[in-house]
Amino acid sequence: MKKYQMIIVFVPSATEEIIDKTLEKIQEKIPMSNIEKKGLQKMAYEEVQQKTKIKYRVGYYVSGKVAAEEDTLRKLGMNLSQDENIIKHTLVRTER
Repeated sequence: MKKYQMIIVFVPSATEEIIDKTLEKIQEKIPMSNIEKKGLQKMAYEEVQQKTKIKYRVGYYVSGKVAAEEDTLRKLGMNLSQDENIIKHTLVRTER
């Protein structure tokens, strides 16, 4: 099992309730710790949400640590890509 830092960028209109429900769904699949809600931040460049095709320059950032197998993370990534409240997500490996 490998350890990662996960960053999720929600649409700026996402409420605390939507964010919390999404994080709960993620934690049903993989444990997530050190969750930090960083709030609204400007993105370096315009991002297009995959499902709705709406362009965003600002997003609500949330980060946390996860530990899981690559296959589990790949499946989770596909689910996150289809969520209309998520603009993008990123995983950065923190340990070798």
